[in-house]
Amino acid sequence: MDARTALAIITLQSGQKVCGVHYVPLITIRRYKPEGIGGESFPLEQYQRELEEKNPNFIPYFGFSRSRTKECTVPTEISYCPSCQAAYEGLSVY
Repeated sequence: MDARTALAIITLQSGQKVCGVHYVPLITIRRYKPEGIGGESFPLEQYQRELEEKNPNFIPYFGFSRSRTKECTVPTEISYCPSCQAAYEGLSVY
């Protein structure tokens, strides 16, 4: 967990994790990542940085694959907020 995620996730008394921005339950999905690579990317454009700051629980666009590939062989889980993801993709946030 990085600093961005640490402040953006709230754990309820029940143990459920919700988005600290939208208060929506996080959805956990399985993906694959490359072995030995951190998978962190840093947006270069100001608008991308602002978008990520306002919607911190999106699915990272770099370093993951839906299926096992030659490059992405390590199974992992990603938790995301559907509202953050929709905003990140330019869709309306509910």
